[in-house]
Amino acid sequence: MQKSINQILVLSIFFIMVMGTGLYAQKTQSNSDRVSVYNFNFLQSQTVNKTRKKFTKSRKYYSFIIPQSLFKILSKKYGHEVIRNLNSPELTEKDKSIGKKLRKIGKDNNVSFLVTGSCTINRKRISIETTIWDTKGAEIRSFRETSNETGVILQGIIEKIAKKINSHLSEIKKINKKRFSPSPIEPFFNKNITLGIKTAYTWPLGFYKDIYDSTYLITPEIGYKIGQTVKLVMAFDYWKTDPNKISPSATRNFYYRAATLGLDFNFPLGKHFNFNLGISGGVAHSNITVLQYSGALNSQEEKSMDPYLSATLGLDLKLNESLALKTGGVFRNIFYKDENFYMMGYYLGLEVAF
Repeated sequence: MQKSINQILVLSIFFIMVMGTGLYAQKTQSNSDRVSVYNFNFLQSQTVNKTRKKFTKSRKYYSFIIPQSLFKILSKKYGHEVIRNLNSPELTEKDKSIGKKLRKIGKDNNVSFLVTGSCTINRKRISIETTIWDTKGAEIRSFRETSNETGVILQGIIEKIAKKINSHLSEIKKINKKRFSPSPIEPFFNKNITLGIKTAYTWPLGFYKDIYDSTYLITPEIGYKIGQTVKLVMAFDYWKTDPNKISPSATRNFYYRAATLGLDFNFPLGKHFNFNLGISGGVAHSNITVLQYSGALNSQEEKSMDPYLSATLGLDLKLNESLALKTGGVFRNIFYKDENFYMMGYYLGLEVAF
């Protein structure tokens, strides 16, 4: 019965690890750079319109219809992630702080590119100037298109503008990819690596309950975040029991060291707390020494390498982005050939992210 339970536990470890990695792979997708299209400014009009009402209507029409058409073409035909803004940003190329302003707009609106422009109509000839603002590299590109057609036939010139915008976006993305290529040591500065240590007070259970004393378990560990809630953890356990007398003439010393690899699952509970579940498997190296006193001192030593199970369930208190206090319960199991050694306890720990 005990062996069946142990087999189920081992299979559960692999199942959780595979499922956790699969879920992370599904969520890891590259998002395209977002483009924000603003209304175009109508600069002047020398049309045959004589009334102020008709002039205002014409102005509103072109200021809205040009960017609205670009918005649809860029998203549907060229596959860009585009958002529409019904205003015009206050940006000028001669502004000395233009780079700072672009980065702020990009951060506040979560966009990488801004598309603005202006249009002029002179005797039924329309001239459209389009400007692309790069919020990452602060690059600015402008171009002009003119046409003798207005009204419904205006779609032809808008198609040309959209094609040019798409071409410029592709070029700027390639430039930024080289310009802002990540450093090979970047993960070390993104709070992805964690170092921690746990100290647990544990007590043996089952067959070994009356053989070995309760004592402390020391666990240093290193982790790497592979998702928002999943972390790959390598840990090292050291456990040594106090001598427990078997008889007046004999004592038994027992210690083991274990190395494990597994996953930690963290579930946020508000701003400062995480619920933590960790499960991993590995190998334990055990050393048992029996000392007997029968006139002379005789010792017998037994060593073995066996499968090992480690599990934790606890609560993390985040003091800041880099430091967390940890507490909870632990379970350990060494799968010996004859009688498995398992124990449980509670732990306190500290974790640093960098």
